[in-house]
Amino acid sequence: PCLLVVANQTLGGQELRANLLAREPRPELRIVAPVLVSRAKYVMSDIDSELVLARERLDEMLAWANQQGFAASGEVCAEGPLTALEDELRGCGPEEVLISTHTPERSNWLEAGVVDRAREELVIPVTHVVVDLEPARLQRTG
Repeated sequence: PCLLVVANQTLGGQELRANLLAREPRPELRIVAPVLVSRAKYVMSDIDSELVLARERLDEMLAWANQQGFAASGEVCAEGPLTALEDELRGCGPEEVLISTHTPERSNWLEAGVVDRAREELVIPVTHVVVDLEPARLQRTG
């Protein structure tokens, strides 16, 4: 079974990784890291730094997934999450989509209705994992 994971800043989150580790048998992972940017940022070509950071997170996630026994592939997408999701659906034909976001108060994707729209438009299951990166940051600095 193929599981399409849509995530960017939350790729390293414990909640996402715990959800994946709980799955037996291990699904094949297709991970897409959309870089959601404003038009102004795109025009000013600030997107380069966003793409580099997304690539680093994706590479780290792919290495982790392989260590855990997953067959995993992925790519960074210079589009928003819904466009990236549509593109990937045509490619890998997943049995499920997992969207990982920040907590509601920090998530641009939730504010934009990404999870709700995916659930409305897709006939396959859409799982939403909320990743709270704040505790990890507080532990490291505190």
